Amino acid sequence: MDHHGAEVSALVAVVRAVVADLAQHGRPLRAIGRDALALLERWVAHEVIADDVLANAQSRVHEDGVPRAEREPDRAIHWANTALGNTLWMARKGRGWKGVPPSIMDAATYALSSLAVAGVRDHIALEALRTAALAGLVRAAQGDTSRPKSAPRAPKIARKARKKRLGQALVPFIGATANARLAALDAVFDPTLRGVEADLRILLARHGYPVHAAVLAFEERYGGLVFADAPDESGHDWCFGAFACLSGDAHVSPRGGTFEALVPVAYSPNDAIYFLDAEGAAWAQDTIEDARAAPFAKDGDELVARIAESLLPGR
Repeated sequence: MDHHGAEVSALVAVVRAVVADLAQHGRPLRAIGRDALALLERWVAHEVIADDVLANAQSRVHEDGVPRAEREPDRAIHWANTALGNTLWMARKGRGWKGVPPSIMDAATYALSSLAVAGVRDHIALEALRTAALAGLVRAAQGDTSRPKSAPRAPKIARKARKKRLGQALVPFIGATANARLAALDAVFDPTLRGVEADLRILLARHGYPVHAAVLAFEERYGGLVFADAPDESGHDWCFGAFACLSGDAHVSPRGGTFEALVPVAYSPNDAIYFLDAEGAAWAQDTIEDARAAPFAKDGDELVARIAESLLPGR
């Protein structure tokens, strides 16, 4: 088995385990997810499968073209479907397939963490499973069926799907005043709303958006940032990062045919959307009143700072 085949097979082992765990907790896959997994199992068994068959399964499990209101509502199953779709993308050797494994592992982690129950496998456990599966495939390819002397080590650094407090990391970029206001609003970074680059690239492509360097940089700095519109107003949250905007149920494209290059990077709880263009400049649009987006800030840092400062008491 070549490197690509071994990598995909090891990731299928992870997704298979996640699906089994979901079913054990009463969250079995729907038909499109089961079909996608069955196709991957056939691929792992060295069956020759046409690319258009894999592509069709990928599109269906990613729910391409399905209206928002009709998409998978269960967050755990949604993330499992994302992992399956991304694995199909990798099996097809889609552009950038070598960068896709982290997005598959993150989606697998989020699927289990979305169960919100104790004792489920975390990112470290899933990575250990992937590493062990890959090591077994390599030994089998070399004709060595003996067991390894020691279990493969999981990475020393692994992301966990746990919300992180704001802290002071953003002060150099948005200033102390804006940072203090966000802290007062209990701002946190939610990793389930943050996309690694490979996953974000796939999501942008699915929605027909270009991949701007400024959008990737904004995701790295602000992706998953959420906070309430005012103290004690949970459920009326701002969210930041293109991944959060595009993976949520409220995605809206900018109106007006001259702004195809704008990518949404922030949603407000009062129907406003903020975008970045190819040059990194920020735009804003009230989706109720504005016919099109208008210039808002010079860059993503100023975008976040202006929003935070606008929420100060007495504005």
